[in-house]
Amino acid sequence: MDQELFQNVKTFLEKEKGCSNVESEVPIKEKTYGKFQPKDFGRLDIVGGKFYKSDGYTCIELHCIEYKTPNDDIVKGIGQIFWYKFAMSKLRIWAERLFLYLMVHEGEFPDDLMEFCKAFGIGLLQVNPSKIVTEIVSPENQHGFLSRKAKEGMKVKCHECRKSFTPEELKCPNCGALLEPETPWFWSLFADTFGSSSTNPRYKGVPDRIPTDVEETPLLKKLFRNWDRVRETWKKQD
Repeated sequence: MDQELFQNVKTFLEKEKGCSNVESEVPIKEKTYGKFQPKDFGRLDIVGGKFYKSDGYTCIELHCIEYKTPNDDIVKGIGQIFWYKFAMSKLRIWAERLFLYLMVHEGEFPDDLMEFCKAFGIGLLQVNPSKIVTEIVSPENQHGFLSRKAKEGMKVKCHECRKSFTPEELKCPNCGALLEPETPWFWSLFADTFGSSSTNPRYKGVPDRIPTDVEETPLLKKLFRNWDRVRETWKKQD
């Protein structure tokens, strides 16, 4: 990817998605321990990210882009997106919100693949001849994507009164808390959840220096290496 296109994507992520930091060629790999050789799952073409506040805690939002030229295989690009999502979940990378995109050139994306991306919550970015980037399919938050979809279509039926209920309508008879279905085996196979460090009280605000959980994670370390950008954006939230 040439520098002009990268700068246009960077501008898009900063202005449209509120990212404080944007980097290219961001590695997805395991942490290094002593002489341990970390497994390398691949490299994301572009990643934008930001810290944000939620219920008093510090959280991370990531926007990950896979770029394909007119000479590349678009279907392979979609497969890479699913593989990267699996790898990030396997490594339990800190991310409360994860948005995935495929970026292609104008006129290179068939309608059936566009419908496929919509069905699985993948965003689609388009590049015109002037290298201007536009969003033609908005992504959905991939954190817990499959479990949310399953809950939306899930119904529990009472055979006595013949009524159907959603999981959100059911409460525990002991404490009154809302009941949730147990996690089916296929959710874990599709790597549907991600790690979170934000519930730790010491992250109830952005520190003066990069947190250990970020420093030790190759993807986050490269993305947030300019910590001043993180702090500048954080101050604007106050």
